[in-house]
Amino acid sequence: MNSLKQILVVEDDPDIQKILRLALETVGGFKATVTGSGQEALAALDRCQPDLLLLDVMMPGMDGPTTLSQIRQRAEHRDTPAIFLTAKAQTHEVAHLLALGALAVIAKPFDPMGLAAELRQHWQKARAAEPPATEPKPELSLETSIEALRLEFIAEIPQRMGDIARLWQALTAGRAKLADLQELIRLIHSLAGTSRTYGFDSLGLQAKEIEKALQAHHDQGSLPGADAQRALVAQLSALERQAKQATQAAPPQPAAAEEVPTLPLQAKALVYLLEDDPAQAAVLAAQLGLFGYRIRHFQETTPLLESLEQERPAAMVFDIMLKEGPMGGIELARRLSTGEHGDIPIVFVSSRDDITARLEAVRAGCSAYLLKPVDANKLVDVLDNLLKQALQTPYRILIVEDQDALARHIETLLQDAGLETSIVSHPLEALQAINNYNPDLILMDMYMPDCSGEELAKLIRQHGQYDSLPIVFLSSEQNLDIQMIALRTGADDFLTKPIDPKRLVHAVRIRAERFRLLNSLMVRDSMTGLLNHARSKEALAAEIARARRNNTPLSVAMIDIDKFKAINDKHGHPVGDRVIKSLARLIQERLRSTDVGGRYGGEEFIMVLPNCPQEQAAQILNDLRIRFGRIRHSSDKQDQEFTATFSAGVASFPTCNSAESLLMTADAALYQAKKRGRNRVIMATGEIGYASNQ
Repeated sequence: MNSLKQILVVEDDPDIQKILRLALETVGGFKATVTGSGQEALAALDRCQPDLLLLDVMMPGMDGPTTLSQIRQRAEHRDTPAIFLTAKAQTHEVAHLLALGALAVIAKPFDPMGLAAELRQHWQKARAAEPPATEPKPELSLETSIEALRLEFIAEIPQRMGDIARLWQALTAGRAKLADLQELIRLIHSLAGTSRTYGFDSLGLQAKEIEKALQAHHDQGSLPGADAQRALVAQLSALERQAKQATQAAPPQPAAAEEVPTLPLQAKALVYLLEDDPAQAAVLAAQLGLFGYRIRHFQETTPLLESLEQERPAAMVFDIMLKEGPMGGIELARRLSTGEHGDIPIVFVSSRDDITARLEAVRAGCSAYLLKPVDANKLVDVLDNLLKQALQTPYRILIVEDQDALARHIETLLQDAGLETSIVSHPLEALQAINNYNPDLILMDMYMPDCSGEELAKLIRQHGQYDSLPIVFLSSEQNLDIQMIALRTGADDFLTKPIDPKRLVHAVRIRAERFRLLNSLMVRDSMTGLLNHARSKEALAAEIARARRNNTPLSVAMIDIDKFKAINDKHGHPVGDRVIKSLARLIQERLRSTDVGGRYGGEEFIMVLPNCPQEQAAQILNDLRIRFGRIRHSSDKQDQEFTATFSAGVASFPTCNSAESLLMTADAALYQAKKRGRNRVIMATGEIGYASNQ
């Protein structure tokens, strides 16, 4: 057995079954046979011939350990690797499960986007096998998986409407209590969110209106009276009509899907998602995963609190209405705000747009508030902005000081404040250090041998690229006239020794921050954060020179969003801007530290990939193309979702031996991609990828 293909899943919770299918089949590319009990698993053994067993520990009737024991009694499955899933991963329990012969014990809630990789790692370790050269191709696309959940939702609509009708009848007959009203609100809330997730906007909007009306009564602590009931009857009748139309909806014919590749992205930030509707959570997790976020989903608050003690997320996304109550998410945020996790940013998502919910969210310390159905692009923007400061590269400070002890003291103060430092002990070495270190600020002594600080500042300012680089003098000089002369030579500030450490850090940080911001505005596109047109061409010229010196390959890609004018015309320019930003975000996520990404103009982008042959670059672009096509964009005008695509052309050095030649050849390949039907990547030497449905 050379690869892991077949997995037998034993899990009694239907909601977790759905998430496991998504994690194993869509993300992992496995064939998963999902059973709901030990008895079903035993019956399925001969049919599926699993390479791996994945068992829940706690199940009614035959639990996970008993099921494994029964399976082990069959000779052909005596050595089949097994992994347990459990929500109670206490040390002694884990030890007991491992003693039963399990490869590993994975705690619930698990990460749907990372579960497949974790299983594959455990399986390969047990088999003592080399990792496969290529990942197995998924048998189901993300769209196929979501469509399966959509069809399942359609089948559930009559039961959901029946549950709503029974509670409404109890309310109108005078048998209901406030708790029954709360349950009715929860059912309609779930229907509203899930309906719009799967494209039934009319049904979702109608349910949302009823939810708002019922919520107003609940907030007042009373049941709807006779007049309110008459108004609600009309709304519920409209809801029933919309539900009937939804159940009769013909399922769309999904286009032939392509594999979503696994890219070697940058380190992924962990985000906790608290959402009691597994369908909405699965869709949102999949969309955020495309942008490089690692999502851990929870349906209830208790498992989330337990997980917080094990791994701290970068941010959390809470639905307001949970199984615990109509304000369950807000109540949890209040609890967390006073503890050790109170500094973790929280984003609320809700179908409630009333001032009461928004005000309570503010009082609970929310960082942002988004309405359902959630536009993944907007949520990504919010998360990016919240985490930008935490993920930002520390400011680089170059210390020019001939006294070693003092230089080390300053370095310690700045490093303790989270800044990066480099020391130059001889002023004549400063220019070379600036070129190599690329600092955000220079902190220098006024009086040094061979070259004074004043002279060095003038020398630095002779180089135009360093005109705006902050220079701060740190000296024991008390004469104000001399200090003013020093500032006129090109310095930005003058700090006198001895200086308070807090003031030193503050002065350095504030000027470094301002320099980096101004520098970014000069070289980067304000909308996307990528390099602007001019700086992209400068970076390309520099990388060609480097490739020529080192005799290494270099590839350039030109990218253009397909039919972008039609997107703007149909959905509006603000939506078009969000499409541009989403592609820029994917490009940033994929770039290595040595790569260059730029917005070349309008909806056109450039990527410069040093030490990357043309075929490898084209595959990277094709992976990006597939991922970009998976992103679901929300239309402000149409109240619907749509997808977009791009075309790309790739050229390489040394086949093209100048910047002009590379750009012209890549642009010609891009033109061919457009001419052949769009949504594809063309190399200067041939086609790498295209959409089979074009």
